[in-house]
Amino acid sequence: MKRQRIRYKLLALLVFALFGGLVVYGGYTYLTNGSRWFAYSKNSRVSSQKQSVIAGDILDRDGTVLATTDADGARVYQADEAARRAMVHLLGDTANHVANAVESFQSSYLYGFRATLWERIADLRSGEARRGDTVQLNVSAPLTTALSEALRQACDPEDPRGAAVVMNWQTGEILAAVSLPSFDPNDPQDLRGAGAPALNRAVQGVYSPGPALAPVILAALSENGESAGGTLGDMLGRVSAERLRAWAERFGFGDNFLFRDLVVLNSTYPAGTAPQELSGVRATPVHLCMTAAAVANGGLMMEPRLLLRVTGPGGAQRLSFTAAEYRWVMTPEEAARVCEGLRALTPAGLPDGVIGIAGPSGADSWFLGCMTADDMPLALCLVAEQEGDRDTALSAARQIFAWMAEREAAPAMDIAGK
Repeated sequence: MKRQRIRYKLLALLVFALFGGLVVYGGYTYLTNGSRWFAYSKNSRVSSQKQSVIAGDILDRDGTVLATTDADGARVYQADEAARRAMVHLLGDTANHVANAVESFQSSYLYGFRATLWERIADLRSGEARRGDTVQLNVSAPLTTALSEALRQACDPEDPRGAAVVMNWQTGEILAAVSLPSFDPNDPQDLRGAGAPALNRAVQGVYSPGPALAPVILAALSENGESAGGTLGDMLGRVSAERLRAWAERFGFGDNFLFRDLVVLNSTYPAGTAPQELSGVRATPVHLCMTAAAVANGGLMMEPRLLLRVTGPGGAQRLSFTAAEYRWVMTPEEAARVCEGLRALTPAGLPDGVIGIAGPSGADSWFLGCMTADDMPLALCLVAEQEGDRDTALSAARQIFAWMAEREAAPAMDIAGK
């Protein structure tokens, strides 16, 4: 009998342990994948909630209203068409044409799913329609509009295609991200145009990075203290395939990206890739921007973050910005050597303190670089889908770096999160 009681106790402990494990796993899965569930286009719960809840506002980092809901229940975006087009791939639209944009990916906040029990009771007692939370982003609307225009001017005027990202390399804040071609969320007719206007190339466009792989190449070269002299092609001839792939993996190639605030397609570096045959390597502009940011940040790669804060209708703060480390890619000493290598490759005509590389990769033109000053910790990745020399993307980079430098003394812009 005594043995039987012991067995029952052990069985009960096992059941409780399994139940506890399921609770922990469920909580972890909700925290890591919750936004992805809400963004699912066939989620009937979200569809039902949209019929009874007034969607919350979306603001930029300075408080500019990017999206709101009017008295008739219609979603209203910025009045300026250029601004709407520049922001559309980040925000999305009411029909969710853009996959995993804020309008769908953050619907748990925008449609009140995170409201507390007491808030729901208060709403019922008031008899008024429930309102969703206000979502404030890290992005700067003026910077995003300027970045979109700079990229557009660098592309084929008849068929502009490309993407660009600006992030704070100290914190991981996404300050701007644009994709071309774009469309006006107030005019879905634009979606019939060529070039997949609804595709967010910044996070879903996987490109052959060419010169934008420079941080990986320089890191592999400097591992044994080798000099970074010569062209990038010369350096590739001095790096083994095994070492280059190992460094690519340290920079995140092959990772399964599960970021809290946005969905980024994985980057790939096929096994057996020779240093002189990198056409099979694929990466998104956001990931490549992260690689340059990690170098500027002393080897520490930050997770890209889009949300600045989320506030409930009554003022309760549901979320506030916290920087998140993704991984240490290299030591500060190794990062300093890579910075020196990038400085040697930096083309002329860029503002003081900017390091980077520009050049073509097949039919694409690239720029990847950053401002190294601690008071302007900005990284930029830009790709124009247009054949040409390095000046195609470089001209856009010069324009946007000049735009940002001019506003360094304007605290109201707060583009660097100072």
